[in-house]
Amino acid sequence: MANHVANNVFGAVLFLSYIAAALALTSIIIYDLYKLYERGKHLDGPENPDRITKKRRKMQVLVASSVLSFSMLSYHMLNFLIRSYQMWSQAHCVSLPHSLLSLRSISELYSNVAGLQIWRWSKSSTLFLDFAETICDEPRRFWWTAQALVYSMAWNMYMSLRGMFHTARRKSSLY
Repeated sequence: MANHVANNVFGAVLFLSYIAAALALTSIIIYDLYKLYERGKHLDGPENPDRITKKRRKMQVLVASSVLSFSMLSYHMLNFLIRSYQMWSQAHCVSLPHSLLSLRSISELYSNVAGLQIWRWSKSSTLFLDFAETICDEPRRFWWTAQALVYSMAWNMYMSLRGMFHTARRKSSLY
């Protein structure tokens, strides 16, 4: 198994694709929210001005909640990845820069990032395997994980259907 883990190119590609997809989809969502907000600025119909103000306020609350949620998730995920890389670098005798933020120039930053050996780490990392084993090693954890996944899938399907009906009717009653 150790030989398989040391050369897990498929796992590394999957891991880096996951990060790229998360960034791309988040960018699309942010762009769509921005377009929706901009369109809400130019509402000029027979609607009540108070109703338009309430819609804008709801939209701002949704955007703020989304940004807060994504920021918290990103912060904790990034800390988890950094900690994993630090533990891997100690085990493989790879030196780490003291801090990427204390560097004086872009070229110094690039040379430190290039020297991080992220590809080597991602090929030998067992992050997803460790995560899967942790959440499924006890029946109670497996049950709670299954409940969270089923709820998440049901909620996503509900929101997808609402979005499809919203698009089909061209009404702004989604939120």
